[in-house]
Order: sequence, then C-alpha cells, then structure tokens
Amino acid sequence: MTETLSGDTVVHDDDTLRESIVSNVEQHQFLSAGAGAGKTTILVEHYLHLLGEGYKPAQIVAVTFTEKAAAEMKQRLREECRVRAQQQTASGDAASAVSASPGVDWESLVHELEAAPISTIHGFCARLLREHALVASLDPEFTVLDQTDAELLLEETIRRHLLTRLGSEQTARTLAMTLGYGDLVRVLIALGKERVKLEGVLVDTAYQSPDELLSRWQEMAEERKVRVLRKILEHEQFAPSLQHILDTQGPEGDKLEERRQQLCEIIYSHQLHLYSTYELTPARYNQVLAALEELLEVPATNVGSNNAWSALGLDMNAMKAAQRLFIHKSEGLLGQLKNDINSVTWNSEVEEESAELTFALVQELKAALEAYAAAKKQMGAVDFEDLLELTRKLWADSPETLERAGAAICHLLIDEFQDTNTLQKQVLWPLVTGEQYDPVVAPHLAETGGRCLFIVGDAKQSIYRFRGADVTVFNTTRDEMSSQDCCVIHELTRNFRSNASLVEVYNRLFSHEAVMGTDEKEKWEATYVNMEIALPPLPEDQHPVEVHVIAAQSASSGEGSEAADSADMQELRKREARWIAGRLVKMIDDSQMQVRHKSGTEECWEPVRPGDVAILLRAMTDVHIYEQALRHAGLPYYLVVGRGFFDAQEVQDVANFLKTLENELDDVALVGALRSLMIGLSDETLYHLSRLNAPSWWARLQQAALALANGEASDAQADEMSAHTDETIQVIEESQLQRIRRAYALFTELRAKKNRLPLPALVQEVVDRTGFSATLAGQFSGAQLVSNVRKLVELAGQFQSQGQATGHAGLRDFIEHITRLTMRQEREGQAPIEEESGDSIKLITYHSAKGLQWPVVVLPDLCRGAGGDKSAYRFHPASGFAVKSFPVQAVKDDAKNIWPSVAAEIKEADEREEKAEKRRLFYVGATRARDLLILSAVTKLTGKGNISQDASDSPLGWVSEALNTEIWTDAGSNSADETLWKWHEEGLQLSDCLEISDEQYQPPALPTTGSVDELLPHIVGQVGPVAKTLEGQLRFTATELSLYHHCPRMYELQNRLGLPGMAPVFGATSQAALNAMELGTVVHRVLQLVGSGGVDKLGELVPLVDTPPALPLGTEFDRRAAEQAASIHAHVLHFVNSDLYDNLFQADSDLRSEVGLSVLLTVGGQQVMIEGKVDALVHTADGQYHLLDYKTGQFDEAMHEQYRVQLGLYCYAVEQATGYCPATANLVYLTQSDCVVQEEEVCQIKQYALDAAGNAICGIWAHQFEQ
Repeated sequence: MTETLSGDTVVHDDDTLRESIVSNVEQHQFLSAGAGAGKTTILVEHYLHLLGEGYKPAQIVAVTFTEKAAAEMKQRLREECRVRAQQQTASGDAASAVSASPGVDWESLVHELEAAPISTIHGFCARLLREHALVASLDPEFTVLDQTDAELLLEETIRRHLLTRLGSEQTARTLAMTLGYGDLVRVLIALGKERVKLEGVLVDTAYQSPDELLSRWQEMAEERKVRVLRKILEHEQFAPSLQHILDTQGPEGDKLEERRQQLCEIIYSHQLHLYSTYELTPARYNQVLAALEELLEVPATNVGSNNAWSALGLDMNAMKAAQRLFIHKSEGLLGQLKNDINSVTWNSEVEEESAELTFALVQELKAALEAYAAAKKQMGAVDFEDLLELTRKLWADSPETLERAGAAICHLLIDEFQDTNTLQKQVLWPLVTGEQYDPVVAPHLAETGGRCLFIVGDAKQSIYRFRGADVTVFNTTRDEMSSQDCCVIHELTRNFRSNASLVEVYNRLFSHEAVMGTDEKEKWEATYVNMEIALPPLPEDQHPVEVHVIAAQSASSGEGSEAADSADMQELRKREARWIAGRLVKMIDDSQMQVRHKSGTEECWEPVRPGDVAILLRAMTDVHIYEQALRHAGLPYYLVVGRGFFDAQEVQDVANFLKTLENELDDVALVGALRSLMIGLSDETLYHLSRLNAPSWWARLQQAALALANGEASDAQADEMSAHTDETIQVIEESQLQRIRRAYALFTELRAKKNRLPLPALVQEVVDRTGFSATLAGQFSGAQLVSNVRKLVELAGQFQSQGQATGHAGLRDFIEHITRLTMRQEREGQAPIEEESGDSIKLITYHSAKGLQWPVVVLPDLCRGAGGDKSAYRFHPASGFAVKSFPVQAVKDDAKNIWPSVAAEIKEADEREEKAEKRRLFYVGATRARDLLILSAVTKLTGKGNISQDASDSPLGWVSEALNTEIWTDAGSNSADETLWKWHEEGLQLSDCLEISDEQYQPPALPTTGSVDELLPHIVGQVGPVAKTLEGQLRFTATELSLYHHCPRMYELQNRLGLPGMAPVFGATSQAALNAMELGTVVHRVLQLVGSGGVDKLGELVPLVDTPPALPLGTEFDRRAAEQAASIHAHVLHFVNSDLYDNLFQADSDLRSEVGLSVLLTVGGQQVMIEGKVDALVHTADGQYHLLDYKTGQFDEAMHEQYRVQLGLYCYAVEQATGYCPATANLVYLTQSDCVVQEEEVCQIKQYALDAAGNAICGIWAHQFEQ
C-alpha cells in the first residue's frame, strides 16, 4: 500500500505509524519528516531493528550528510547494542534475553559496528573505489584531498596553466583582454569549483563554436517569444479590457471617447481583435508586440467628462482602466511584462560578442580542468567530486562490479536526502536497482524481496543549493516512489522540539502562501505540512514570538543617496545589535522568563541562561557588530562557525611562536610572539630593543639576554656586549628583563626539541611552557580562548596524521598550512568550550545550525539582501550558460555591460530557485527554537511609509503579509523608529519597545577554586640554553628581497653574516638629536596618527611652540623628538597639503596604517611566504584600494629602484588578500622642504617586483652574493 500526502490530505502521526516504519523490512520507504519530528531517532531504530532481524552491519549501508552525523549515528548504535548485550549477560540467555531479537549476539555487533559502512557518500565512494581500484584504474593508495587542499590546488593550477595559454591560445587572450587577467582567474576558479553542475555545458556540442551557440540561442529566443505571447494573451485583464474598448461607445465629442476610437483603429489595423484565433508563433508575437507598442504611443492624459458618460449610463472609470492597460508606460501591460519582453529582444552585436566570449570561456574551463586533473593524477590524489564521478563511471564501465557491490547490500539507508543531487543519486540508486540511473527514464525499484531502500529527508530543509544540493531530486524521487506498489511514503508531523504555543505560530506562518504554503508546488519548491503538537504550551504571560523592527526613511533620490542609505543601514544594524544584547540581558536577568531544561529524563521550566540562546546569521559578514554589542553588554559568546578561528589573536600568537622556532630570522613573527601574552614584552621594551645594533630581532633578543647573564657569559660573548647594550638594559623595567631572559631561553630550548617532538606535542609544549592557557583564562571569554588554543593542538595532530603519507607533516608544513588558511579566511569554527551547552550565547550561521536546537533563537537583520549581480557569467542547468558582452559603443557611452537575451531566462530560473531556498532557509532558522523565537529587522521606508520591494520579499514582508499586520512604522525622518510586537494567541500585538541602556549582564559568582587556579602553575616555565641553528628560508620579508635586488653583497653582510652593512646611522649626530632612522620612525608614527585629520591633527600631535613638551606619539624618544618638532612638522605638512592627500584621505575613506601583509609565491616548485608592512592602505568610497609607502629623505634613483620592488610586492599582496589590484601605488618622499610623489603603474611594477623577488630567492638559495 502507498500512502501519499498532498494538498490538504492529513495523516495522523502516532506511535503506531512510527512502529510500522521501524519494523518494515520488506518495502522501500520514503520518509518526509518536518523539523523536530525525530527522523534521526527513527533512522537509528530502524537500523537496530534490522540488526535484530539478523542482518549484519556489513549488509546495511547508511549514508549521512556529514562525518559528524555518521560518527554520532555509529556511536548511538554501539551504545544501544552494548545495553542489549548487558541485558543478555544479565539474563544468562543470549538467545532470548531480548525478546524481539532472539539469537542475536549484541556483544559481537558492538565490535562489528566499528567497521560498519556508515559514512558520508564521499566516504562510501572512497571505500568502494579502494576495494575496486584496479577496475577503476586507480592506485589503491590514492589520497583524498579535503576541500581546502583541493581548492588550493585548483587555484594554483589555474593560475599557472592560464599563464602558459596566454602565449598560445586566442581564447585565453580574448578573455584576458575583455575581463582582465585577475577577473578571468577568479571566474575560472569559481567555475572549476562548480564543475559537477556545469557537466552538461562541458559536453554540450552547442558550446563547441560561437556559431552553434548563436543558433541555439536564436531557437531559445523564438521559444521564449511564444511563451511571452501566451503570457500577454492570458493576462487576466487583457481580454476584458480589449473587449470593453471595442464594444463600449462613449459620448460623442468626448476626449476619452476620441481616444477610444484611436485605440480601436490601431487594434483593427493590427488585427488584435482576432486574438482568440491566434496560433502561438514567433511571427504572431512580433505582430502583437508591434500593436502594443503603437498603442503605448497614444498619450495617457487625464480626459473625459464623467457627467457625459453617466448620462449614457456608462462607467467612465471602467473605460479609463481598460485604456490604461494599453497606454500607461509603467503600470500598463508592457510595463508589467517589461522583463519578459526584454528577454526576447535580440541585439546582434551583443549576442555575437557574448557567444564568442561564452565559447572562449568554456574552452578555457575545459583546459583548466584537464590541467587540474593532470595535477591530481601526478599527486595520486582525487577530490570529493572525483569520488562520485569515478564511482558512477565504475558502474557504467563494469556492470559486474555493480552487481557484486549491490549483492553485498540488503538495506540502503539515506539520511538528509533533500541535500543530495542527481550525481549522488546516480551513485546510490544502481546499488538497489542493479542498473544505472537515468534522470529522464528512472528505473523502477525491485519488488518485495529485493534490496530495500530507506530514505529520510525534508524538502523544507533543503538549504545547500550553493554546494550543489538540488531539492528537485528529493521531490522527483518522492513522485517516482509514490507511483510504485513496492514503495510506501510517510509524513512525520509531530514536533517534539518546540512547545505547543510555538508550533501554532509555525503553522499559522508557514501554511500561508506568502511564506511557504500548503498547495502543491513546482519541483524546486517545498510544500508545508502542518505540524502536530507533542509538547505543552508556554507558561502564562510568556510569548512564543517577538518581532522587533527598526525603520527609517530612505535618503532622497539623487547622487550619493545609495551610499548614504548603505551607511545608514550599517548604523541601524549596530542599533539593532545593541537592542538584541539589551533584550538578552533583561531576559536572562528576569527570573520570570523561563524555558525548558533537562533534569535527568524529565524537562522542567527554569530561568534563561546565556547558553540557552543562539543568534543565527545568514552570513558572517557583519558578525563583528553582534560581537561588539554582546561584549559591551558583558554577555559570554562564541562563534560556532565563521571566519574567526584562524584570525583569532590567540591562534596567531601561537603561530608566531612556532614560526620563530622554525626560522629565527622571521622578524615579524618574533616581534609578534614577544608582544603577545605568551611573553608579554611591552611596546616600550620593544622600542629599546630595536635600538640595539644588531642585524635581526633574534640577534637583539640574544644580545640583551646574554648581557643579562652577567658572569655566565663567555669571554667571547662578553666582548660582543657593547656599552650601548648596557645602556639599553638599564632603562628597561626589571619585570620586563625577566621576560627577556625567559623568552630567549625558551625559544632556544624549544628550537632544539622541534625536530624530535611530534607536532601536536610541540604545540602543547609551547602552550604549557609559556603558561599561555592560564594567561588567557583571565581574559574576557577566557574559556573560549583557552579552548581555541586546545583546538589548535588538535588540528596539529590531525595535520600530522594526514600529512605523514605524503611526507608533509613537519612544523614548516603546518605553519604554511595555517598561513594559507588565514590568508584564504578559511571557515573554521571556534573550539567548543566545555560549558558549551549552558554558558555562552552562540553566534552561528543558518546552515551550521541545521539539526541543532536552542530554547531561545534570535534571527536578526531579516531584510538583508543577497547583494547585486556582479558576476561575468550566468548559469542554470536547465537554461544554459552565458557570458555578458562588452560592446565597444556601450563602453564608449559609459553604459552598463550588456547581457545576451538568453541571460534573462537563465537569471529568471536561477532567481526563482534562489527565492524558494530563501524561504526554506527562514523555515530552518525559525524552527531551531524550542520556546522563544525573536525576529528582528532593519529596513528603509519609501516616501509613502512602505517597505521597499526587496524588503517585502524578505521574512519581514512574508510575516507581515501572512499575519496581515504592517510591522513597521513610517518614521517620517531619518531617525530610526522602533516597534516591538509580541504574539498573543491569535496574532501579533504591539508592545512597549525596550530602550537600549548600558545595563550589563552579571554572571553568577565563580567558586574560589577552579580551572583558572589549576592552570596558574603553568605560568612559569623552566628554560635552558642551546646553540642557535640556521636553516634554509621559505619565508622572506619584502624589505630583504628588495635589498638583495639592490645589492646582493649588502644583503649577505646584513642578513647572512650579521654585519651592519652600510649601518643604520647615516652620520654623526648629537646624543640628543634623532638620527636618520629614528627621524623616519617618528615621521611614520606621526603620519599614522594624523590619518585623515589633516593640518589640525598634525598641529595637535606636533605643536610648534618654543619649549615643546614630549610629543604624544607613544614612543620612548618623544622627548628627544620634541627638540626637532619643527623638522618633523615640516616633513609631514608638505604631504598633508598635497593633492594626493586631498584626493585619498577623505572622511568616507577607510585608512589602514602599518598593515601587515603576507603572500605565497611559488619559486622553483616550492611555496615561499613573503611578508611586510604597508605604510598606508586607503580604501576609498568607490571601492578602490590605494597603496602608499613613505620614505624620509630626498628622491634617489638607485634607492628608488629598491623601493619599487617593495611597493610591487605590496601591490601583489593586496591583490591576493582583497581580490582587487590597487588602483594606484605611490612612493612618497618626505623632506623638510618638499614632498615628492612617485606614482607607479601598478601592473608593471607588480610584475617587475615578482620577477625581482623570484630571482632574489633563487640567488639566496644558491648563495649568489656577488656585488
């Protein structure tokens, strides 16, 4: 029997139904389960039932969406088997202890489950391919690249391969000239990551030449004409309006009647009155469009005498409305169908150029993917997509292998089926059907007695379209199975997660067509099924839903209005974040607000704790706004997922320490480690150390440490200690001197151990010996910081395990791995802290929250859009692929880039599916709540007090329409108005809005003993000296490479032999006066502090008075600098008064000073890290970056060439870090009397610097230091 659910059909979800699902081992089952319905529990119970029926784990394949889910499922199964095994032991009768499973040896199953095929689909395919490696033409020891490594290899391969093709292939040159090299690389990388989706395009013969592509597009345009014609003729107002104009004669002499007659002439001349007899053809479309365009030329003036029409018993307004449909430009028929009509407009110039570019891009993508495949083959590696494609190919090439693999399986269980796609179905379906799966002609499943399929999923929770998931596969499979007698379809509707009050709100909201609706939908959409209540309601006087809205008037239209609105929205988001933090403080402090907590096996109502709350975000773009608000309110929080882990200061501190152990000449890393909480040297101490006459920071640290050793130093060491060193030591505080001793001894000892300890043991040793955990524990969110460091140790262990097979598991490899992930802003969640379930608010994305739940869920910024369409191409599997064109005339006229007509169809198909997923995403976010859901939005209002079209097509608009409530206010000004609505039985009611205050959360008092006290003994580490080691470099600074380019001999003297070279002191000066280097340091510091403050800020920092005090610059020699205030002021003043300063340092520009940059460069087959600091990086309001490097002194041609190398490397680093090449790059020479700006051509200087850096690195490795 088949149970199907559609429309208003209701099937009661009770225990009997669930028991029948669990015990059914003879039919294929398709289980659709809403949020909180307990589908995972059903899946596990069904698996256990199969074990109880005598099936072995090896005969049951379970496919999960994530490795974590697979591990959790396997653990739950083993625990349950262990319980049943204990029952057998206690009864003494293994054959009958578990009545439902006689003869089952549960103890053996505990061990067998360890190797059970319970995994992700990629894990399952990897296992199959290793077992049949020879048939699949694979090395059985192939390596599976994780997503990060695969993407890094893809990016590197595309960059390298494209450079070779630019010299030989016209398609590559055409694209590079049209799109720009940087954009072309980014486009190919993006397309390479979506190669599975693009599979149809890559094999489609239409993309083999521009002419064939044009022919295809013309056919599609003709088909679209027919569809648009049908839409015109079937428009609900077309026929009645046309007939009313033709049939209703008004008063003679009336202007409205005269216009009606004019319209009738046009209608008859084009035979539009015969519309009901039309054949739907492209030619007929052209005829109808010509008629409508001529009708549109008739003036739409306000004419007609109501009295004259009324005298004839006619309705003048009805005639006006009928005419309006044909003559009003925006609200009429052509205005309503403007996008449809534009989609069939054919511009030959645009179409031809787009076809050329589309053909070229497809060819370059094919070549890039071939190069990527060759690179993987050379490495003996495959990526995740390869695992699926190779398995599908294995089934096609070797039916006997498919038969053997399928015969070994009795039951196939698939979880989260809504997140699969056609390729994954082509891998799994043949295991059950015994034949390949064709999406067009799907094979029927075997009758009872064959291999059984058990599918679990929920179309409403399909939210991974960006990863290739296709909800149409879920809906199509459901339809296929519902038509077969051997299959049964179930719908689980009981919600065991949310209280009754909240479930009623869900049903009210999501059953409305404005939000999701219960009517049957297209295959790319989800249909809502009302949930059944399984839990009690909220306590009295509590509300299941709160809706908070901040609304403000949009800026007036005109130049700059869009930028002003964008800036205002950011301020509104900050206000919203402060409100949310304040609401949470009040909620947690209010003991009357209660949620459900577990107490043993029971649940009880208790006050809200921070750990009960999750704030769900669509993206982590503005997560810092919510972090700042929570921190200001004193609320503990952590990022469950985002871009926060590798950029976290504590992670970078440990990384800097490790970099120093690997390469003592890495000045940036060493100073970072010394300044961190691991060592704790102050900026003042670092300044004193910087004055020591030594070639590197390691030499300075060593010099200071040996000077402090007093009599312990050898005679040779004592000779090296100058009086200048002693003077420096004397001005440093004693506590800082002790830190210097410890730092030098610790670095020395651990460097000796670094090659003997396993990688995770070394990282742990660094953390323990520095007492880093204890120090972090005393900081804000200390538990989170400590846990992040602990997670880094775990990642080191994982890296070593994975890298041992390839020989890349050492400290240097790990450092480079962390550096790459940091540069890529790789998504990695912060480590979960021990008290994760109760002590901190979670900041998490919707996607990461799927499958999780919290008593209180906050969904902020509900009106946020997805951003504009900035891509150079459009793609949809059903509609094709197209690249936008860049016609010469359009560029000349400064017009926007133009798309071919087919792009409109592609965009329409993509947008409708994207909007459908947006609704599913809202469903997933909202249904994470157990007891309270807080919805919050910020929006701009139109002049009429309504929300914009974009906002109306957002959760705020959907909720408003579903509840027939305008949940925003007309501010009437640019100040923000706030409203707060709470759910009362039948709907939302306006409530008093919480005013933002500085009230902070007061956590419960901590016990006097605990984890912090336990960590304190690790603060002081014992250290011992060991000899310094020097190894080959894979890390350089831009400064040292530019120095080598300028003079290899000077590089050798300074960086290899430790000699001063030309010496940093450029002439004899008095002890009081600043030398040239010190003056440069002060001028740079002043420029950093002046920022965009101009002359006024300069006068504040460097006042021109007779007896100046110490300058407020934050450097130790500010008092000496005051003696040269006039010179310093003059150096900076000339630049502040320059045109360059006026153009770039605007109030709306984002100025970043002393920006640390690092970039990877491949030299001789090895990846080398180049690091440096940019004096100023300006991000102007137009989105462009501008780079400035200051030099104190006169312009010198020879030195300028050295500085150009530095500047070019900085340009390249900025491009790699931001994705955009700087618009300008300037060397600014500052003297007392002048400011000379040397602007460089960015692309030229970048290539010049990369060539120079590559040559310099090769020369350094080869020990080539000739003059």
